[in-house]
Amino acid sequence: MDKMPVFLYFVGSTLLLIYGIEVCPHLETLHSNTNWVLMATIYGAATVSLLGRYTYLRKRPNLSAHQRLKVDIIAWLGLGLLVAKFNLFVHDIPLESGIRILVGSFAIGTLISTLLSLMYEGQCIRRAAENPNATLQADQYFSMTKKFAYFSTFCLGQFALIMLMLIYHDLAILRDHVGETIGNSHHSDLFTSILVESIFVLGVLLAGSLSIALAYSKNVSLVYGYIHQTLERVEKGDYSKEIPIASSDEFGQISSHTNLMISGLRDRERIKNIFGKYVSPNLAKEILSQHEDQLLEGRSVKAAVLFADLRNFTTISEKHSAKEVVQMLNIYFDHFVASIHKNGGGLDKFIGDAVMAVFTETKEHPNPSLAAVTTALEVRKEMKNINDHLASHNLPQVDNGIGIDYGEVISGNIGSHERMEYTVIGDTVNTAARLESQTKSESASILISKAVFENLNDDLRKEFTVKGLRALKGKEDQIQIFQNAS
Repeated sequence: MDKMPVFLYFVGSTLLLIYGIEVCPHLETLHSNTNWVLMATIYGAATVSLLGRYTYLRKRPNLSAHQRLKVDIIAWLGLGLLVAKFNLFVHDIPLESGIRILVGSFAIGTLISTLLSLMYEGQCIRRAAENPNATLQADQYFSMTKKFAYFSTFCLGQFALIMLMLIYHDLAILRDHVGETIGNSHHSDLFTSILVESIFVLGVLLAGSLSIALAYSKNVSLVYGYIHQTLERVEKGDYSKEIPIASSDEFGQISSHTNLMISGLRDRERIKNIFGKYVSPNLAKEILSQHEDQLLEGRSVKAAVLFADLRNFTTISEKHSAKEVVQMLNIYFDHFVASIHKNGGGLDKFIGDAVMAVFTETKEHPNPSLAAVTTALEVRKEMKNINDHLASHNLPQVDNGIGIDYGEVISGNIGSHERMEYTVIGDTVNTAARLESQTKSESASILISKAVFENLNDDLRKEFTVKGLRALKGKEDQIQIFQNAS
């Protein structure tokens, strides 16, 4: 059993005992032994109520904070009824005193019940923060303004009611002394009694109200802290955590809608990551940033286009199973695409065993031709590692040819509103494809155009030798081509 409810029920029972003696005139006249019996009655009733509460909540562990509040208030009303009935039948106290005990039990019980409810709400907030699946939400919207209004009304109402009882009690004392000669000492004792009683009731209400206000502000601060932490993570691009929801007030509504936003951002990030596996990450970001009406609009850009094709792929396909061919291509493509992205390029598409990549000017890679040639040289140097990787899986060895051209292309989404493909088209693309085909007849691994060669630095130019003018398939004019030296 949780220790806090036991402690608060004990404190509340003690306050009820003091309240009963101070407010009820009949109880003041009882013998001290009878007061001990009253004490035992109140603590016994508190024990019964506490056990009933514990049994009920143990069978219903998922009750929300406001439902637990109702359970505790009912328990305290039961406590007050038990004490009042016992004294009515055993000590023959007036009905008036019994009603006062019941009112006191309700007032003190509501303060303690509210405090326990807020403590439980705080536990729910922390539990939900640690485990989102443990989030508890109330069945209906219960705003902070309603909470404040209800609590303020309760405090003022109880204060007014109990103060009226005290006034009535003290007026009854004055009435009993009417006609008697009361000395100054008696006046002083009466005044002190009234003052002590008023201070006691006011102190209990203020202390209870302050405790509840502190517990509530602590919960509000806790929720605000979680909201702030979560939004800071979202600002940094971390969508893994959501705001814990343990109430259905304004903070609960804000948290719920914020979680929906985080979920949407997480889905968007997931789509972008998956999309980035089909196109380059930079291209995926560019496409996702476009409005839907702009998706079919093309634009003219300067770009280096790279084509690469495997040698003897048809023969390899005939001699190996489809599963082995796919496994071989995936290993080869993994190495190739990693180098493309490393140098700021974008994978345009796979065409069977061929690769088409596009390099445009970026902040990190301002020279597209340099980036494309660097990628080609890296892949050629990596071919030994690729073949070692393939050999470790008992897969066939591969070789490739690469062609690169630089010039103006049309970049954009090609297709219909129902289905489209982001690609580049233009003479530069056709020339790069023809250069790749030309590598077979030239017995070269890499062929580049003059436009590409002129954009290279001196170190990379040393890697290439001029092959002269060549008439490429489908091209009317001859172009000057360069072949890698190694």
